[in-house]
Amino acid sequence: MKTLFIIFTFFILSTFLASTIINVPGDQPTIQEGINVAVDGDTVLVQPDTYFENIDYIGKNITVASLFLTTQDTTYISQTVIDGNQDGNVLIFENEESVNAKLIGFTITGATVQAIYIENASATIQDNLIINNQMGILYFNGAGIYCSNSSAIIVNNEIAFNTEGYHGGGIYLDNWDGELINNEIHHNITNAGYGIDYGSGLFLGGSSGYVENNLIYGNDSNYTASSFCCYSTNSVIEHNQIIENENTGIKIVGNSMPIINNNNIYGNFLYDVYVNVEDSTEVIDFQCNYWGESTTNEMDSLPYPSDISVIYDIFDNENLAFVNYDNWLDSPITSFENKTIFLQADVNLINYPNPFNPTTTISYSLKENAKVSLNIYNIKGQKVKTLVNETKPAGEHSAIWNGRDSNGNRVSSGIYFYKLKSNRYEKIKKMILIK
Repeated sequence: MKTLFIIFTFFILSTFLASTIINVPGDQPTIQEGINVAVDGDTVLVQPDTYFENIDYIGKNITVASLFLTTQDTTYISQTVIDGNQDGNVLIFENEESVNAKLIGFTITGATVQAIYIENASATIQDNLIINNQMGILYFNGAGIYCSNSSAIIVNNEIAFNTEGYHGGGIYLDNWDGELINNEIHHNITNAGYGIDYGSGLFLGGSSGYVENNLIYGNDSNYTASSFCCYSTNSVIEHNQIIENENTGIKIVGNSMPIINNNNIYGNFLYDVYVNVEDSTEVIDFQCNYWGESTTNEMDSLPYPSDISVIYDIFDNENLAFVNYDNWLDSPITSFENKTIFLQADVNLINYPNPFNPTTTISYSLKENAKVSLNIYNIKGQKVKTLVNETKPAGEHSAIWNGRDSNGNRVSSGIYFYKLKSNRYEKIKKMILIK
């Protein structure tokens, strides 16, 4: 254990040597003044305290972090607080920042509009507690995190006890193609605006991002919201736990074709899943989900019943035929890393071309020598092929996938995922095979 800590400390220090560290309040008195003097690649390192600030990254791809970044001591998250002082947003990303604009290891509170506002930009929001932000404007979205026209990465956060007046009490994602991984989203509230409110925990609209390993529970509404709303989205939603919310678990609305596979969805107060789609011929991919012995979807016991009114098309007044009851699971999902928390590595993971046929090259970079695994998965979370499983030196690397599985058989066209894992880091990207 001591050796691992020394290796990790060396990695952190070697990373810092390549950029300038601006200490707050040692070098600059406030976080915003630290950002003002920083340049791309710098780190604004914030000492434990409560900072009453409203912060703008002003287009800079920098890291703003508490001492959690260097110590991995979670107590620094609660000890380092950015409080909006009941005066608008706490943090703003709206000047084309990339995912290299990072916020790591804080408590974010005291907002009267969206606590974290991301518009026409991206960011990495990692290892934060986003709590007790109360939206004062009735028809705004996303009290905890508002994210639109973005590829933001949101990982390892707790988003809780936020209240707002329309969609997305905890998180609002619109036209988003990033990653939402390993977050705990609970006890957020929506208040109906115009008579509707969607997604008290999470609203996902018009997006194609990847939603994995999130725990969504205890979210509520003063109207008829769902805890998780998919509105005209094609996102992949896998390995999540959507349980014991005070409304509907997942509501699917509009022209939607999400992939909803390998989730635990049960114990929600109204319905576990409710579908209100514009066209009953839409194919919504429900595969291998566990519904439990939930009274909310009239499942008193397993095996599966033949008539489930919860999967319902309100326009055509009929049950939807796309649900394959034979693929429902008879026990909860506990696999797929067992919710192990991995940090998102700056490995520049990408494949080209994408979409591809018949081959694609997956490129990545390493900042240090590391044991690397690079695996291909299908949309059901099943491993298709291992491309790399060995120690690699620091630097640039690539691997070619020829669209075949581990037995040499050509796979079908569709969406696939490639996952790179290096020591205690991992990153997942999506690619499309066409024929």
